[in-house]
Amino acid sequence: MRQARRPAVFVALTLLTLPAAFAGETFSVDSAVSAALSRSADVASARAEADTAKAQLRQDAVFLANPDVSASADVGGTKQSAELTQPISLTGEGWSARKADRATVEAAEATWTRTRVTVAADVRGAWAASVVATDRTRLARESLDLVVHLREAVEKKKAAGEASDLDLRLVRLSEATAASSWLGARREEDDARLRLVAFVGDVPGALPGDPLSAAPTPTHPAGNRSDLVAAEARVRAAEAGLARARAAALPLVALGAFVERDGGNLSVGPSIGLEVPLWNRNQAEIAGTAGQGTVARAEADQLSAVAAAETERTAALAHDAEPYATLATTGLLDDARAALAEVEAGYRAGELDLPDAIQIRTEVLDGEGAVLDLAGQVVQARLDFLLATEDPALLPEGAR
Repeated sequence: MRQARRPAVFVALTLLTLPAAFAGETFSVDSAVSAALSRSADVASARAEADTAKAQLRQDAVFLANPDVSASADVGGTKQSAELTQPISLTGEGWSARKADRATVEAAEATWTRTRVTVAADVRGAWAASVVATDRTRLARESLDLVVHLREAVEKKKAAGEASDLDLRLVRLSEATAASSWLGARREEDDARLRLVAFVGDVPGALPGDPLSAAPTPTHPAGNRSDLVAAEARVRAAEAGLARARAAALPLVALGAFVERDGGNLSVGPSIGLEVPLWNRNQAEIAGTAGQGTVARAEADQLSAVAAAETERTAALAHDAEPYATLATTGLLDDARAALAEVEAGYRAGELDLPDAIQIRTEVLDGEGAVLDLAGQVVQARLDFLLATEDPALLPEGAR
């Protein structure tokens, strides 16, 4: 869902409070999902629609209209009358209305389920992106520190006549590049954390360091996705609505009884009322509900085709991505840090000249970025597959 733009002052204040918000105990991905589900406007809206549909079913459970009571008396009080009537459908309108209501309830409940799973997948993706962004900032800071140390070493060598002005210019340019990368990583980290905060409201602790933990192990669920269930239920609701509209071409019959007292005479008897469908035979509603049924059927067929393609494609991508998950979790980042330390030591010891040291540093940084990007790609491939199959593992244990 598109987020409204926040005032600049609010964003600035939020950024100032991020270090405090993210300090403290570890904030797990399940905690983030639970928090998001409890405060999501989309989830609340879907739940409200389901409650409204249930209320409509209860409202239509017996009769479609309330009874009507009327009473009158003359000024002298010698004549009084009263009448009670109950409008009743004798054409099956009530039965069709309740059938449509039940289908609408099923569609609303399924939509609520799909909304919760979708929000859970989005939060997991935002949580993983925040972890990756934090790692990227840390690595950028380490790279900047390395270049600062190299620049200090070059300055000492130049003072001793062992380095040239060109070496100093190169290392200063490299330091500017590293500083720019670090500040850019900081901004991306803040943006990623703000996106997570938009879901959960607050992040009361630090995030664990493994982004792959955001994507749970699939449980291989069986059955239709809830959005498909909702689409088919909307088709049935539209079909029942059309049957109701046709039945309503003949208005409700008002059955009742009356009592009348005129002086000493008392009259009691049944009453019946019926509108004559001379001008209005419910043509507009019949045509409208017929069109709604056609649209609902087309949407259900389209969604079914999309869901089948999503399941096939995401399963293939998740399968192809999985073997590379180990590259993002087997210590390659630790190896990169060790390589950067060796670059600095090699230059100080005279084993590397400055251009070679800068080139190796650039290659190591590219490799670190690739490791983090790989982790993000594996996580997203897993999450796309879990959402395509509507795997309940996306939800925390207590929220399923």
